[in-house]
Amino acid sequence: MIYLIKTVSLLFILLFASYAKASVYLQNTFNYQMSIDDDDSASLEHTNMRNTFFIGASYEKDGQFILGQNIHIWKKESEDQTLAEEEIYSMLEIGPRMILYLNKNRNLYISAAYHFYAKGEREFGGVTEEIKGSALMASIGLQRKIFGRVHLGFSLSYHKFSMSESIINNNSTIEEQSHTSIFPALDLSYRF
Repeated sequence: MIYLIKTVSLLFILLFASYAKASVYLQNTFNYQMSIDDDDSASLEHTNMRNTFFIGASYEKDGQFILGQNIHIWKKESEDQTLAEEEIYSMLEIGPRMILYLNKNRNLYISAAYHFYAKGEREFGGVTEEIKGSALMASIGLQRKIFGRVHLGFSLSYHKFSMSESIINNNSTIEEQSHTSIFPALDLSYRF
C-alpha cells in the first residue's frame, strides 16, 4: 500500500511538473533525541527518532509555494530502568504538506502537514497493540545551498499525534489520546 502511494505520488508530481515547467522538490528531515532522568528513586530513559521524507512540486515560476506528499516515520521509547517497564511507539504517518518560502532566496520557510493516515504499534507491559489516528505537523526552517541543487539546514517542528483507535487481539476500542512534541531537526533538500 505504501509503495503504491509513493509511486502514484511521484508519477503525478513528475508528470505535472514537466508539463507546467515547474520545479520538483525532495526533502529529508532527521531528528534523534535521548534523555536520562536519574535520581535516587527512579531512572528513566527516553529516546525519540524521527525521519520525514517529502516530495513536492512548485507550479509557480519563482517556486515560493510547494505542495506535495509527506511521509513521517517516528519511534518513541520510554524505559523505567528501576521498575523494568518500557513503552514503545512505532508510527508511520502519511499526508499532504505545503511549504512556503518567506524570502526570494528560498532559504527561510514555514510548512504545515496533515497526516490523515497514522498507523503503528504501541508496546507496554508485554502487550502489543495496533494504534490508528491522525497527526498535524508545523515547521519553520532555514536552509543554505551547499553545492549545486543541494541545500542543508535545520528546522524546528511542532507535531501532534491524535490516537483514535486501539486494536488488541482483533478487538477494536475507541481511544482518544494525544502525543505532542516540539523538536529540532536536520534538513537536507534537493531542488530541480
